[in-house]
Amino acid sequence: MKKIGRNDLCPCGSGKKYKNCCGKSNVITMESLIEKELMNVQVDLLKFALENYEEEVNEFIADWIEDLDIPEEALEMFYFFTLVWAITDFEIYGKTILEHFIDKKGSKWNRPRIRNILPTWSQAKPSVAIIEEQDENQLLTLEDIFTNEIKKVKVLEDHPVETGGIVVGILLPAGEIFIFFTSFIDLPAGLTEKVKKGVYQLFEKSDEGNPNEFLSTFYPEILHFFIFGPNPAAEDLEWLSPKHLEVAQEFQDYMEDIYDEVIIKLGVYLWHQYCLKKNPKVMKPSVYVATLRYLIDQFIPYGEWVTQNELAEEFGISSSSLSAKYRDMEKVLKEELDELEEKLANSADEMYDDFQHEGDDEFLVENFAEEEDSFINSRFSMERELLRLENETSNRDFETMDDIQTFLNQQVNQQGAKRILSNKEKAQELLYDAYESTGNKRIELAKKALKLYPNSPDAYNILAELELNVVKEEKLLLKAIEVGEKELGKKFIEENKGYLWGIVSTRPYMRAKYNYAVFLHETDRLAEAIRQYEELLQLDLNDNQGVRYELFIAYVESGLFKKAEALLKKYNETTTANGAYNLVLIELLQNGVTNKAKQLLKKAKQQNPYVPDYLLGKKDIPMYLPSHYQLGSESEAIIYADNHWTLWAGNPKLLDFLKKGK
Repeated sequence: MKKIGRNDLCPCGSGKKYKNCCGKSNVITMESLIEKELMNVQVDLLKFALENYEEEVNEFIADWIEDLDIPEEALEMFYFFTLVWAITDFEIYGKTILEHFIDKKGSKWNRPRIRNILPTWSQAKPSVAIIEEQDENQLLTLEDIFTNEIKKVKVLEDHPVETGGIVVGILLPAGEIFIFFTSFIDLPAGLTEKVKKGVYQLFEKSDEGNPNEFLSTFYPEILHFFIFGPNPAAEDLEWLSPKHLEVAQEFQDYMEDIYDEVIIKLGVYLWHQYCLKKNPKVMKPSVYVATLRYLIDQFIPYGEWVTQNELAEEFGISSSSLSAKYRDMEKVLKEELDELEEKLANSADEMYDDFQHEGDDEFLVENFAEEEDSFINSRFSMERELLRLENETSNRDFETMDDIQTFLNQQVNQQGAKRILSNKEKAQELLYDAYESTGNKRIELAKKALKLYPNSPDAYNILAELELNVVKEEKLLLKAIEVGEKELGKKFIEENKGYLWGIVSTRPYMRAKYNYAVFLHETDRLAEAIRQYEELLQLDLNDNQGVRYELFIAYVESGLFKKAEALLKKYNETTTANGAYNLVLIELLQNGVTNKAKQLLKKAKQQNPYVPDYLLGKKDIPMYLPSHYQLGSESEAIIYADNHWTLWAGNPKLLDFLKKGK
């Protein structure tokens, strides 16, 4: 190795002479400086993620916390490790948060070596590996359990591990070696084989053919497995009789395609408790499997609602046998069912306890979840009633205004014979219920609606909204548009062009087109998104969906400033923050700082004086946005700043003009 002269450039990449840098001390080495700086980069990355994408990340993680039923005492630990994964895997506007960080912050680091390492972090991958070796400097030799690939990984924190143990974490390239992104979870050598087998089983159940895709997609489940260990399968429980185990296994197999794993385990748990208390003599396992299925359906609020007669026919048993077993099981398990029902009722009240907004005195969002749910529920409740009225009046001929008034009074007072709903109407009723629900219940209702009536755009809208895979999400949105067009007919759409939203039955189709346009926009397919937005405005001239706001942003991002300006003039919203500040934005982008721009900014500040502070970062945009606002209010400013942040923040000249205010 060539000796470094005191007057040579320091090999750490600082640009200084060795004597004035790493040569100053024999204690501080170049590698230790690089390691320290890499840790600082990770801290900056975490701050960047939470400052810019906290709301999106928290929503994303909250779904996993709910699905995996993370206990309160483990929430902080699980949240942290899931946050680290989300930063490297969760895409926003077509890129991961890590990639956004590299784009915006990658050039700020002085050392060339750090600047060279940072772009390679876009290759960050989760890994489950066995610790083959370690040295006194905490340099680990890891062997991936799927690929058997050997990697050298430097541990930057004081974290003793056991050789032969197993670890899970996100690996970041760091030149010839790797480092863990923030930290990792390790288990001792005595558990390695059991954990390895458990991860393999998760992989097999996932239906992912590629281990890397499995690790990226199901990382929270793997974390859950490392933190809490495997949930006991039916085979791991102690049974009083082999026949009891046989029922549990048949139940698991039967329910696999009907409910998720959590519900199946609940069924096994209830059956195990029943067996311990009752020790039933099982002559025909299918009777108990059918009874368990019916019990689960009654207990879970989003069940499939299969009747006793349907189950009896499916299992080839008598409905009276099923009914008798169900009554007995319900009686024996009363204590367990009451306890579970109480937990279910209380879970919604506890959901947002750890997600309270802490802000300054100027703004505090209180009871956001309740306000938003109330707003959504009222909106769809109104649409539900309008659709019912539209369906009731579609085939009626009213001769006088008195006939119409009489009919409406009957509807309000719920008089007259009830009309039998078609499958299409029943499906849409279920979908309105779905929009007013959350989580798994929402998904189950959408799927149930599809079974009733396959040409239901809102069912695909809901499934797309909850789909994490972007390829699958796009397919669902395109399917929603396809069935909507099929249901309405292209001729009908063309004949009612301009006023389509006013016909309530068209709204699921209009929602599908809007959702697809936003999807295209978020995945940086601007030309396609613009075409969809423009088509929506042609179909609904009054723009009841607020398409113009998204289209304006897309125009500006595409450099179509003239079109953006024409859009503003068409809707002429000078009394709103959107209209007033976007007029300033367009003038600056097209002509620079002009007297007109100064006058427009003065008018915009008169309309809403709060906007500049949020765009300039003097005030933080809160995690939860207001569900409604008044013109000129701080709430309106927050919503405007959140929607238009990228248009202003990405251009220092715009912010400079805004800061000077003249």
